[in-house]
Amino acid sequence: MKRRFRVVIDGKVFEVEVEDNVLNNVRELLRTILQQCRPGITRAEVGVITSPIPARVVEVRVAEGCEVKVGDVVTILESMKSIIEVKAPMSGIVTKVFVKPGQVVKKGDPLVKIEVRR
Repeated sequence: MKRRFRVVIDGKVFEVEVEDNVLNNVRELLRTILQQCRPGITRAEVGVITSPIPARVVEVRVAEGCEVKVGDVVTILESMKSIIEVKAPMSGIVTKVFVKPGQVVKKGDPLVKIEVRR
């Protein structure tokens, strides 16, 4: 039996049809969805939130071990006098914080890693 889901990644909505047996492994489901939306992503990258632009880290709002929900602000970046809130795209536990306030990051640099909990 297949189930349909609406998934939002980077503000884009995707309709996804998934076999029930895939739902038994949430990490595998996320990896599959991300691979379809972002070709070339590896298993190690699933759950890693990266900087969307070159910027300076203004604030880190999470710490390792924190529980986050979809939409929670994890970091605040500043670029060209604009403030960018980087939000969690998934719920889970923060397992790694890669940055600290004042640090300059490039587009694609890792900010935090979130592990999905079952």
